[in-house]
Amino acid sequence: MISRSRVFIPAAGLGSRIDGGGSLLPKPLRSIGSKPLLTRVMDLYPNGTSFVIGLGFKASWVKQVAMITAKANNQEVDFFETDSWEVPGKGLTDTVLGAQHFLQERFIFHAVDTLVSPKTLASLFLSEQDTIVVGQPTTNGSYRALSNGQWKKVSFEPSSRQLAYTGVALIQDYETFWKKLSERKRLEENEGEVLGIDPETCLSFEIQGGEWVDCGNLAGLAAAQANNVREDIVLERNNEAIWHIGSEMIKFHVDEIFIRNRALRATQLRPFVPEIHVRGPNTYSYPRENGITLSAGEIGAFHQFLKFLEDFWDLTPSLTKANSVVNVDSRYLDFYQKKTYVRVKEFLEKYPAYDVTSINDRTTSRILELLKTVNWDHLARVKLTRAHGDLHPDNILIVNSSLGFTLLDWRQDIAGSSGKEGDIYYDLAKIKHGLIVDHGLVAKGKFTVAIESKKAKYEMQQTSKKKQWQSELEDFISRSELDSQKVDLITSLIFLNIACLHHSPYDEFLFVLGHDLLQKSLKNL
Repeated sequence: MISRSRVFIPAAGLGSRIDGGGSLLPKPLRSIGSKPLLTRVMDLYPNGTSFVIGLGFKASWVKQVAMITAKANNQEVDFFETDSWEVPGKGLTDTVLGAQHFLQERFIFHAVDTLVSPKTLASLFLSEQDTIVVGQPTTNGSYRALSNGQWKKVSFEPSSRQLAYTGVALIQDYETFWKKLSERKRLEENEGEVLGIDPETCLSFEIQGGEWVDCGNLAGLAAAQANNVREDIVLERNNEAIWHIGSEMIKFHVDEIFIRNRALRATQLRPFVPEIHVRGPNTYSYPRENGITLSAGEIGAFHQFLKFLEDFWDLTPSLTKANSVVNVDSRYLDFYQKKTYVRVKEFLEKYPAYDVTSINDRTTSRILELLKTVNWDHLARVKLTRAHGDLHPDNILIVNSSLGFTLLDWRQDIAGSSGKEGDIYYDLAKIKHGLIVDHGLVAKGKFTVAIESKKAKYEMQQTSKKKQWQSELEDFISRSELDSQKVDLITSLIFLNIACLHHSPYDEFLFVLGHDLLQKSLKNL
């Protein structure tokens, strides 16, 4: 039975075939729908499966996710670390040999970037001799194939009828496998497990091309993502992810300080946010809660949410009176001014052509000149209250509880403080930015951006529901005697700041939108 057999997953490599994807996450942690790739592979096997995972590049990150997955699936996992990914002259062969003392029994070899069906694995394990799984590749690439009793690397196209090795194999005669692999190690450090599989005696188990997805290249990764669309709407950033694993939501971030501060703020924002559990230096979890996001709610839900915010913010006249005198807070000068300049310059270094003088056929000041005209002291006169920090409609869950809402994905700190307080205007601007740009429409590609000769053009769509909610928000700001122009100004800065956190072309769209809104908001002052 598969559940009583070991499975080896080498997860030590750099993932060089997906270089250029823009993500800081290693290949095993790239998202396929609502789960990381490694979890997708482990999910193919039933409860009780015992894994051996070879770690190398970003070992701690991969290990944290593997342990979370194994616990959710009632599986076991052993780890070992290898330097084969970074030492010249070493490669996959050395990684495989590192697992030898764990695998003194028959086992399945499963490449971390290969997705096949559970049915394929069940059939594979009925075999009583060494067996490889072969199929027709669905993307272009170089793959190993058996030809005249020998392993050869062959360039494949999807139209090719030749069968390629998928990266999944049953090693029945493990003693011979380890002997051959050790003897032939010096032949090719990157050949890996095939050096130990005798092409003369192994069986080939053929599957249809569509049953095998190679997620190790950008085309295959994109195909897997297209076939596993997540229910919730999460636009990927290059340094973080949100996953569904088992009955829990998992937040991953490359920055350990981010996770630590996020956990600290969660304790101070309870009961408005979920109770979380830190699972590792880069991960925390919280239970999946039944409910729908505010974005998916009925049109009347936003009115109820604004009433909820009155309690969350503890609105009082001293907080909301727009003209009350407040001193400049130096922390918020850094938060609004310094951070904006850093992010804008970072973006322009990547995309110098976006230092434009025209947007949608309207003349505009260049962005750095425009930023010089912002009254930063005015922005830094903040109104502190309990604050979330990212009140996007997709981060707000409508639930059946006394509060009616649960707030997700709160900022780990606001203006450098991991306390519960923050500027109410930042929260208001975050809400508005989430109503202007609908993540659901963005995910469907309902936006355009183009540039030519210092002239930019962009288009976007906005649902009628979000338009009405934007109007309701503006009425709320007016009724509460808050400064609507300040909200608009910070909203434009938010788009400029988040642009460099996303992938092309969405990052370009966000930057042009932020530039345009900044020009408009300054004209309205």
